Amino acid sequence: RLAAAYCTALVDLIRQTQPAELDDLNLGISEDAVVGSLKWTHLRSISLKLLPKVENSWKFMWGSSNQLRAEIEKGSCFLLADAQGTIVRTVQLAVLKFKRADDRALVSLGCWDKSMVTAKIQLPGSKKRHSETFEECRDRIIQEIQESLEGICEICSFDGQQVSEELRPSPTFGMDTKYVKRTFLASVNETTETSSLQKPRAAEESILGDWNVFTTQSSILHSLVSLWGWVPEHEMSLLADDSEKEVLEKRIESALLEVSQAEV
Repeated sequence: RLAAAYCTALVDLIRQTQPAELDDLNLGISEDAVVGSLKWTHLRSISLKLLPKVENSWKFMWGSSNQLRAEIEKGSCFLLADAQGTIVRTVQLAVLKFKRADDRALVSLGCWDKSMVTAKIQLPGSKKRHSETFEECRDRIIQEIQESLEGICEICSFDGQQVSEELRPSPTFGMDTKYVKRTFLASVNETTETSSLQKPRAAEESILGDWNVFTTQSSILHSLVSLWGWVPEHEMSLLADDSEKEVLEKRIESALLEVSQAEV
């Protein structure tokens, strides 16, 4: 039954991602991506069978077993063994990349809620929840951000997907965590010129001045102000550079503090 589910997931993923190179030796799709597309019942079963081996590992952080089990049951992560038999905690993320006709992508830069300022440069995204498909996760993210961006941009079409992976150590559990990210590409129309929206003066300094930065205010949570930017494609690599992001996020903090002071 698990083998049949794996084959179905592989075929579905090939159809969705449409790899550039596809032959008997190179599918252009990782095994982890296929396994991650399995139904949650299968992933939960695999994870719970591997959990005792993780708990017996000398590297595993004592006292974190219940937390890891809770994450598995909640659907926040699952466990997989690689070709060498090393068990890895796996987290699945769905990310949206909205692109305008001028090839700029919509990026969330941070938010301000009452006295709390959070500066974080990232594409809109979320962890995949229990029994949720990637498409359902995508639709949930759209619904969550739609309230902030209503009247500013609208989706014209979905233009495919990209799957990427990143392996990082997890100090909490004493094991590696693999982040499997599926990025949904979408073309959007800007229905309101962002140049006409409120722009903090601090955001006009440094590279942020070229990102068409603008703020939105939630109509539901009136205290929540979000900072967005339209980032040129050739500068999207900055999102993967931790040192560059740290410098920019300090600038964003200044912009958000300016907004918060104006609201007081």
